[in-house]
Amino acid sequence: MRIVLIALSFFIAIVAYCGLDMDTIAKIYDELGVELKVERKTVEEYDQDLKKY
Repeated sequence: MRIVLIALSFFIAIVAYCGLDMDTIAKIYDELGVELKVERKTVEEYDQDLKKY
C-alpha cells in the first residue's frame, strides 16, 4: 500500500510541475484504471471528520 501511495505522490508532483489541466489528468487516471473522486462536504461534515480523528 505504501508503494502505491508513494507512486501516486510522485505522479501528483510531476503533474503539478508540468502544469497539466484537469481534463488531461482525468484521462491519465482513466488509462491507469484509477478512480478519481472529488467529494464535497459541508463545514459540519468536516467538523465531524476532525472529531473522529
